[in-house]
Amino acid sequence: MVHTRSPLREINGDKRFFLPDGRIIQSLEGLRDSLETMAPEAFSAQVNADHDNFRNWIHEVVKDEELARKLEGVHDRDKYHSIIKDRITEIHHRVDAEKLAKMAPSAPKQPDQQELGEPPPIGFADSEDESLVEDVVSDQSSARELLNEIKTEKGHNLPGKAPFECPKEVMVKCKVREFIYGLVTGLVIGFLLFRVL
Repeated sequence: MVHTRSPLREINGDKRFFLPDGRIIQSLEGLRDSLETMAPEAFSAQVNADHDNFRNWIHEVVKDEELARKLEGVHDRDKYHSIIKDRITEIHHRVDAEKLAKMAPSAPKQPDQQELGEPPPIGFADSEDESLVEDVVSDQSSARELLNEIKTEKGHNLPGKAPFECPKEVMVKCKVREFIYGLVTGLVIGFLLFRVL
């Protein structure tokens, strides 16, 4: 389906181009096809030094100013046909490229500092909340140290071994998985501590 604003759309009603031989042109592709079989004198009646009915129709009805500009001053039928044919091919390539771009998977969103668990900037708090913010930052740092210890115990940070890192293609997925594991682990520890106390 051709977009309604596309120069390749079908023109309806009295905006169509009516040729003297009874043929009706409803699109640029229809004009291209008509030019292939149009007699030289029929073409000259529409396009000559005094007027260019096809170019006017392309500009005013089809609304393809670029093509109308390319056709300005062209009075040779074969040249005219070639310019229209090239423009149609160009539009088809552009439409195909747009379709492919929509179908292509978008690049994964890179997590920002907040998603990565970095402490929030301290400058946002007023003086009454500074101690609370410092406690939160301190707790995050402690949690990060504990996580690094756990990773070291599992062999993630052994000497000669690179620390575990998520591949960039699945960074968000990996971070979500780590968050869920941490949440479940925290709930289990909290439940056990609740039972013990």
